[in-house]
Amino acid sequence: EVEATIYILNAPDDLRQRVAIEHRWQDLAELPSYVDLVADQELAADIRAFRDGDLLALYRVQQNPRFLRQALVAEFNAARPGSALAFQADLLETDHLARLVADVAEHFGRLDALVNNASSFFATPIGGIGEREWNDLLGTNLKAPLFLAQAAAPHLAVARGAIVNITDIHAERPLKNYALYCAAKAGLAGLTRALALELAPHVRV
Repeated sequence: EVEATIYILNAPDDLRQRVAIEHRWQDLAELPSYVDLVADQELAADIRAFRDGDLLALYRVQQNPRFLRQALVAEFNAARPGSALAFQADLLETDHLARLVADVAEHFGRLDALVNNASSFFATPIGGIGEREWNDLLGTNLKAPLFLAQAAAPHLAVARGAIVNITDIHAERPLKNYALYCAAKAGLAGLTRALALELAPHVRV
C-alpha cells in the first residue's frame, strides 16, 4: 500500500488546494491518472477541464519511492524533453558507485555536477553502536560521497563542473545520541575542503 499526496503542476491556487488530499493505492504498476482516483465528481470535472496538456505529479510518496522517481522524471522531461532519467545504486556497495557515474556520463555524454545529498539519519546512543550502524551512517554520509567524487572527477574536469556535498549544522554542533551521524558529517565537511584543494581549478567543490 502506498500513501501519497497528489497535485497538478502549475494549477491555480484554488485548484491546487482542492487536489492536495490524501489517497491510498494498492501496488500500482504505473503512475495513475489523478481523475480516476477522485471521488468528488465536481472536483474530477474541474481537473479534467484543467489537465489537458498538463502533467500530473506525485509527491510525498511513502513506502515506494519508485513512484516519486517516475513522477519527477516525467516532470523534468515535460519541461525539457530528454533531460532526465532515473538511475539507481546501493551507496553501501562501493563497486556500484563507479558504475553509476559511468552509466550517467555515457547516457548524457557528459557530467556537469555531482550532488551528494543521500544520507542515512538515525540515533546511535553510546553503548548500542555496532558495525551495522557504523557501515550505514559512515557509508552513506562519507564513504559514498568520496567514491562518487573520485569516479566523477575526470568527467567533471572536462566539463569544468562542480561537486556539492550536503553537510549539516551538527557537523560542528553535535546532536546528543547521534555520535556516528555527527562524526560522518564532520568527516564530509573535511572531505569537501580537501577535495576543493585537490580538484581545483578544474572542478569546483
